[in-house]
Amino acid sequence: GRGGARAGDPEEVRAVLRRRRRSIEVAEFEFAVVAAAFAETEPEHWGGYVSPIQALRQECGMTGHAAASAICVGSQAPSLPASVAALEDGRLGFAHLAVLAGTTRALQVSPGSGGFDEHPLLDQALAHGLKRFRDDCAHVRHAHDASAFLAEQREQASYRLLELHAGEGGTLFLKGSFDPVAAAAIR
Repeated sequence: GRGGARAGDPEEVRAVLRRRRRSIEVAEFEFAVVAAAFAETEPEHWGGYVSPIQALRQECGMTGHAAASAICVGSQAPSLPASVAALEDGRLGFAHLAVLAGTTRALQVSPGSGGFDEHPLLDQALAHGLKRFRDDCAHVRHAHDASAFLAEQREQASYRLLELHAGEGGTLFLKGSFDPVAAAAIR
């Protein structure tokens, strides 16, 4: 069939899923490189949008977070050759690479950041699931520049949102957005 595997052969289905996912991860990375190049263009090339992120959101049907992650990964790729190689050979997923790229950018712009070595973070990315790797990166950023990390945490807390909407028959609808600290408390 279209999926490339018979429905009755779970091993073949798993193999197809792994191959497809790997090709999607590589395509995400290739998109990220182009997105970063687009973000470097002059504002008059953004099609009337106020930022490259807004342009990607509207023209590519992405969330703001996905657009920002793509731009970050593409712009940080030259600093992360071993991580990019790990993605290309199927050992690292794009989501891990995005967290690694964001951490790299934060470490590079913080005061007193000396040379950056991607290998310790890459080793953690390869060893840990995404949630734990995010925590690993938060610890690294805090250890590297505690004041900048805490300032970012305070800024994220300012974006907390909880809306309650009454529905018919006593139904209550919740809508919210929480920074990582608040999310952990809620969990």
